[in-house]
Amino acid sequence: MQHEEARQLVASLISASDEVSVGRRVDQIEELVVPVNGALQPGADVMAACLVSGIATATAASRAEVLYLLFQLAAAVVEADDPDSVRELRREIERGLPAFEAVADSGSGEERLVCIDLFSTCARFSRSCYDQAVEVLLRLAEAGADQRVRATVELDDLRVNGYPARFDPSVLGS
Repeated sequence: MQHEEARQLVASLISASDEVSVGRRVDQIEELVVPVNGALQPGADVMAACLVSGIATATAASRAEVLYLLFQLAAAVVEADDPDSVRELRREIERGLPAFEAVADSGSGEERLVCIDLFSTCARFSRSCYDQAVEVLLRLAEAGADQRVRATVELDDLRVNGYPARFDPSVLGS
């Protein structure tokens, strides 16, 4: 995927003001880069960079979908068999953590729910991502009943799956 193609597609998504246009753009982006029962597609890192850059100017109609696409890409990072193959994608998503946090703090209820999923997934990247994600998830748990339930489930899931101990060098065999 070419940088310009990704920029144009994301620009079209972030400026879309109706659900039909947003849905059409999301489908196009998913077809290009989001893995469905397969390998991550080339250009996912470029698309992630464009999506992260677009969050601040995304319309109310598109912001939750931009976050959801980033969540899907973050999940591909976590599920990758070869961490080196997704290094650039992970770096682009990590660059977006402050922007995701801004939406988590001031976004709509739907946006905050997507942020919970996104932060929970990013918490699996590294110890620093984990620490930042837990801080945001705890704040979101205080934002309302829906957020409390979802954030609590995600925090419990991280604990049950052994985070943050997985980042301890002795656990990793280093």
